[in-house]
Amino acid sequence: MFYDVIIIGSGIAALNTARNIDSTLNVALITKTEIGKGSSVLAQGGIASVSPDNEQDSFECHIKDTLNVGGGLCHDDVVELCIKNAPEAIKDLVNIGVHFSLREINDNYDLTKEGGHSHRRVYHSGDITGESIVSNLIVDVKNRNNIKIFENNVAINLITDEEGTVFGVYVLDNINKSVK
Repeated sequence: MFYDVIIIGSGIAALNTARNIDSTLNVALITKTEIGKGSSVLAQGGIASVSPDNEQDSFECHIKDTLNVGGGLCHDDVVELCIKNAPEAIKDLVNIGVHFSLREINDNYDLTKEGGHSHRRVYHSGDITGESIVSNLIVDVKNRNNIKIFENNVAINLITDEEGTVFGVYVLDNINKSVK
């Protein structure tokens, strides 16, 4: 089989990557279980993002909070990139159907304040944020003609050339008990 892109895994990162790949490329998404059965669905917390409704919060403050709790282990450029792109990621998730919790009073998002944050900036879907995000990502991925999902398949070895460039993967099909 030939695919332009092979993604191993089916958590939030893998699903989101698959749906954002150019639709002219053929994508294989390999998951060791049934899609939607991984650890991402168990995430209860949420996603931290500066809200445009909170004038007291800022990217700079969020970056400072993150670097502070990172204990010197964070890459400043990666932290900045993630934080500055978080509001757009929230909008994208809302556009595919993720329902983040709202406050009863004014229908603004019910942002929470979790450890390490100096402001309320954590978007959540009750206590099932991971499940909500994963289920909506799966629907979006399944609606894309360029993505083929291989459930119950375990990546067992990467195929590389002499320089270490990966150009394929050996996969164990757990249903048919065969290697592809």
